[in-house]
Amino acid sequence: MEITQDYQKSIRSQQPVKIGNETVYLPYQRTTNPASSDTVICPGFSGLSRIPFEENIEPLGECSRVFALDIPPLLNIRPSLATPNPSLELRVEVLGKFIESITRRGRALNLIGYSSGGIVSMEYSIRNQEKVSRLVLVASAGFGKGISWGYWSAAFLASVPGVKNLLSRESELSIQKSLKKLFHQEIPRGLSKKILKERNYYNPKDLRDWQIQSLREGIGLWGQKLIYTGVLREIAERIPVLLIHGKHDKIIPSQHTVNAWKATYEMARMLLMKDCGHWPQMEDSERFNTEIIKFFQN
Repeated sequence: MEITQDYQKSIRSQQPVKIGNETVYLPYQRTTNPASSDTVICPGFSGLSRIPFEENIEPLGECSRVFALDIPPLLNIRPSLATPNPSLELRVEVLGKFIESITRRGRALNLIGYSSGGIVSMEYSIRNQEKVSRLVLVASAGFGKGISWGYWSAAFLASVPGVKNLLSRESELSIQKSLKKLFHQEIPRGLSKKILKERNYYNPKDLRDWQIQSLREGIGLWGQKLIYTGVLREIAERIPVLLIHGKHDKIIPSQHTVNAWKATYEMARMLLMKDCGHWPQMEDSERFNTEIIKFFQN
């Protein structure tokens, strides 16, 4: 597989939003085709959605105006609400401010949440029930305690002297090793180099500290701490929900999504993608795009 280099139908930009007294600049990529609905992609742990969804942005843009949002490190910024989970609250607040600033009133809003961004998207959806028309959750966290050993160990070993500094020393090789856990199939050529270039826009220490803070909020001694199955059921009673998961996901077990789907009494729709890991949107982009377009247009 090759990474798409054609950006003729999309625009990369930054959107300033105000969080408390701070102005945060949010990188995003959007499609330019006119459409009757807006679709916002909320990123996972890495904070990136433009690269993980690079094979999906333009195809989905044929039926909806797509905004692929990146969320930068939000250190030293306090959320508006007091909460035991400040990094989650900040991401929900940032997502809300971004949606307010770029979407148009009266247009249907589709929300796609990836991995831990699934929790952010569910939290936003339950708080803004009148705004979200459809919700898609891709390899979402929040439906069971199980998590990969790599993420669990990063949350707990980061305080060990020397380990914290190692976590910030990213290279093309270290990213390639991480991608092997995310992919079930062959890793696209050039992907690790592209991710490294994107992450180098941020201060490595800030990026590391923000990710460690987010991990520690979401992962406890016994695994994932934030369980949103009940929230999902409540959302599915109100709007169409599509759950997508790679059957061979090594980060978050696909069985979590199966259990969550059953907990909605099958009100949600579910797509288990065979031969895919934690990035089904790239490993089988053609089917992924087809199913989501069908879901949006139904």
